[in-house]
Amino acid sequence: MGEEIQGLLNNAIEFLNNDLQPQEAISHMAITFGLQLLATLILFLLIRFKFWNVITNMIESRKKEVEESFQVRDKALAEAETARMEAETLKSESKKTASKMIEEAKKTSQLEADEILQEAHEQIKKDTEQARMMIEKEHQEMQEGIKNEVIEVAYEMAEKMVGRQIDKKANQDIVNQTLEQLKEPR
Repeated sequence: MGEEIQGLLNNAIEFLNNDLQPQEAISHMAITFGLQLLATLILFLLIRFKFWNVITNMIESRKKEVEESFQVRDKALAEAETARMEAETLKSESKKTASKMIEEAKKTSQLEADEILQEAHEQIKKDTEQARMMIEKEHQEMQEGIKNEVIEVAYEMAEKMVGRQIDKKANQDIVNQTLEQLKEPR
């Protein structure tokens, strides 16, 4: 085909440069034009019947590939959006869970602190009661000791006054009555 175009151009140049008869030049150009038209038609038919299906199949195949890639892209975008939404939801839920955990920790720590304080108050009460009982016991023991000292001193004084030894056991009832009278308010 390239050769034919080159030949056509050469003929046109010859026509313009030569002193051919116009009738001959026109017929020569008409023949060249007809051959060119025939060559173009043959080329078109050859492409149409021989290569057209291959070319259209390639175009259709490429079109399907492009459509599939768009579908894959759209699906990936939808999945990414879904993942983003899930991440946002998860983030929100995590914040709520963290807040609840913090609140529960505060409540638990407050309850534990209250329990510790309650135990401390109970222990203080218990210790105070034990200390009071110990003081009471020591007070009674001291009173008993003073009582015994007073009885001892009284016996000694009575022995010196009477000049003889007094039987402590025989006179214990008298001593107890006297002590009871001393305890009573006057």
